Amino acid sequence: MGAVQHESLALEGVWRIAAFGATAPHVSSPGNPSTDIRFLVKLRNLEKPQTKVVQMPVGEMPLLYHEAVLIDGRISKDERFQPKLRYGSELLNYVPSNLKIFRRLATENGELIIPASKNGAPPANDAFNGYFLGIGQGDDPYSLIIPAAEVLRFFYATSDSFTRALFDGSILDPHGNLFYEEKLDEHGTGSMMLRKKVRDADARYLSRFAFSPYAMKQAKNLHLLWAVRNATGNHAFVSVLPPIDVEAETAFLYRQIETPGRTRKLITKILSCKCPPPCLRLLTGRETDAKGDRPPADGQTACGAFEGHNDTPPDTLSDRAPTGESSNSIEDPAIDDRFPEFGDVDVIPHSRDQVEDRSGAKARLLPPAPVYTGSVVPGRGTGGPVARTGVSGALRRKKESQSPDKVPKQATDIDASPNELGHSAVLQRLAWMELYTQAAIRYCTVLPDVSTVGTVPVNVFPSTISGRQKKWLYADDKKTMRRFAIVAEIKYQERYRYLLELQQIGSQQYSTIVFWSDAEELIDDSDIKDLLMSCAIESKATLVAGGCPHIQWGRLIHSQAPDLETSRDTAHRYLERIVDAQSVHPHGRACKEFELPDSW
Repeated sequence: MGAVQHESLALEGVWRIAAFGATAPHVSSPGNPSTDIRFLVKLRNLEKPQTKVVQMPVGEMPLLYHEAVLIDGRISKDERFQPKLRYGSELLNYVPSNLKIFRRLATENGELIIPASKNGAPPANDAFNGYFLGIGQGDDPYSLIIPAAEVLRFFYATSDSFTRALFDGSILDPHGNLFYEEKLDEHGTGSMMLRKKVRDADARYLSRFAFSPYAMKQAKNLHLLWAVRNATGNHAFVSVLPPIDVEAETAFLYRQIETPGRTRKLITKILSCKCPPPCLRLLTGRETDAKGDRPPADGQTACGAFEGHNDTPPDTLSDRAPTGESSNSIEDPAIDDRFPEFGDVDVIPHSRDQVEDRSGAKARLLPPAPVYTGSVVPGRGTGGPVARTGVSGALRRKKESQSPDKVPKQATDIDASPNELGHSAVLQRLAWMELYTQAAIRYCTVLPDVSTVGTVPVNVFPSTISGRQKKWLYADDKKTMRRFAIVAEIKYQERYRYLLELQQIGSQQYSTIVFWSDAEELIDDSDIKDLLMSCAIESKATLVAGGCPHIQWGRLIHSQAPDLETSRDTAHRYLERIVDAQSVHPHGRACKEFELPDSW
């Protein structure tokens, strides 16, 4: 996401977001037609003693967070400028009776709940004197403290459009603006119809509000409390409870703060929350109900044709003027990383071939407009004509690169029995990494045949290659059990590394392979498939025949854990070995040609 420019925060030099403050409607002007709600953002210059306050559209909240470092309006991951924060992962109790909302200057027993800064100066009662959320542990009702803006960003700001709906009042009439005909059966299958301005990628997270009265109540309260404060002329601060009321394993970055007799954690960024989704499977469709006629809006013609949602081009803008609805989208993987359990919800979207408008007339989807690189700020853009670019997660986390008619078939002819020296040990360490470290893990299936080992999806090698039934492709001498491979995508500090573990054959000891792109970014499924087939071509754990010069790889030899090492220590040690794996440099090896069976 570093290539996306936030023009409202594009200042010369290196700046860090110090605080989010009050919000207010932004009045349109001839030079800026936007009527978006704006956050006040306090920025601190990291190169000289200087601060600056700017206005930022609320639609950018999905991408921005406390302590984010920006250079020319782009988020920087340069470790030289990153704040020294601690990592924590705890089971937090989100039951309402365990939560307290309070202001920055609130006190407990005559002492500030959040102490003054290091220089001892009390915080100013100004546009940044906002709300915080306290989470109780033991006898301390404020054991963990989260700024309200961070609660908003993490739990609610899963797309720019839904974030705006919280502030413009659309959330008060969800059936008229977001979804309707929501149903949840006894088997955990949910269904709902989406309104036209709702992107498909929002469906998974909107289901939480569609099927949970508690979550919807909190979302509406967010708007109502904000609107009252805005109407009174006071600072319109945001305050909100999380939309969940259960215990959930939560990972976060924090600063330790000391108060008289207590040590507390001030959370600056929530990383993930393993809260249960409201459904196991979600069916979605598009609005077909009749509503009163409305004047044609930008991008819509009198004959009922409107611009279809185009959720694929990243970092791009349309050549059309800004409208309330975007045809371009930036898919931020970090949004889906927030709620790992939601990634297991299988979303079955509506057909894009044909939808109906609210008058009941058939509406044809217009082809996507030309796109240009630009800014996510509404109405502005230096890389092309002005427009709005949407921000959301991905439509499907599972098989997101495959179309519905190319879902892999299940292969059952594998030996999934445990192997403590091979894949079982690797899966155990990956599970510990996901629990105890900041790493986000996703298992990739890129071959046509797949199966599962426990709950983990695995790739199953073909029965033949280049017309030969090679022994290497099988896990048994009779060639009845095909061999499988585990591919894990590991995201850590905005870097992507991939782990490849081949199923062991007999007593053969295969080292684990770690591979990554030159820029340590996401790798296409097609490249991963080539690398898997490289092993089959060479009949060993090597990627030299993969034909992917932009990908580096190294080995991770299985090792014995030190005596008395805890699961947490093992997880951190394993992650360190993965991110520090060194590249091997084969020479003079060309990619061998191979042929797959016709059924592939």
